[in-house]
Amino acid sequence: MNNTRLFILLVFALSVGLALSQTAETQIPSAVNQQLASPDPSVRAKGFEALLATPGILRTPTGVRAIVSLLQRETALIEETLRDSGGKIGVSAKYGEGYGEYYAKVLGTVNTIGNKDDPEVLDALVKATYNANSDFAMQLAKTKGAQILPTVLDLCKRSAVGSRMQGVEMLGTIVRENRALSAAATNQIKAAASAALIDTEGAIRQSATAILAEIGDAHDIPDLELVAKNDKGVQLETGERRYFVREAAQKAIARIRQRSSPR
Repeated sequence: MNNTRLFILLVFALSVGLALSQTAETQIPSAVNQQLASPDPSVRAKGFEALLATPGILRTPTGVRAIVSLLQRETALIEETLRDSGGKIGVSAKYGEGYGEYYAKVLGTVNTIGNKDDPEVLDALVKATYNANSDFAMQLAKTKGAQILPTVLDLCKRSAVGSRMQGVEMLGTIVRENRALSAAATNQIKAAASAALIDTEGAIRQSATAILAEIGDAHDIPDLELVAKNDKGVQLETGERRYFVREAAQKAIARIRQRSSPR
């Protein structure tokens, strides 16, 4: 009887010890949490590297949430830095060249371990800073185009030039990469592109004309004709004025008419 009781107690103790060990292995160490919460991005980068070195923690729900929160914080820092400097100073100029590499690594980690069916993960990815022509952006557009469209449309309306630029360019990526867009989604993209034709930034206007060249119809031609006639162009360092947006609008009109003409 005593032996049986002793055996039960031993098994119980071992079970508790194993549970405590597993809990410890899946919790982020307090020192790392402090680094991730630091106001200094270089310290946060060290916390991120420490988390990467413990994949057993990284891939737990707690680890994923920590990396997603880190991406959101770094994205906010990029936007804040550009906003405060009037778009003249980026994070690499302020925090060093290594910041861009660090940020790209955080974004890549979220893209790899995050569940893209989780709205918070998907939102953090879409709102991150990236090239709309990158493999990451094209894959996101191809697999989640309809889901990310509301967020991308919101980016197109922001006051920050960089956000609007990324939003309009990402609309173009969705149009090119996602062949399963509904008519309603396509109309939303067309409306956003039409609105962007009068943006203050020439590069955004040019991206908008490229979208309408792909999905525009006869109803879009009058707006494009105004751009082709009136866009102010840009002054080059040589003193020459070039009209890249006008040329893009003319090409868009030609493509729309070609699609609309009977065959």
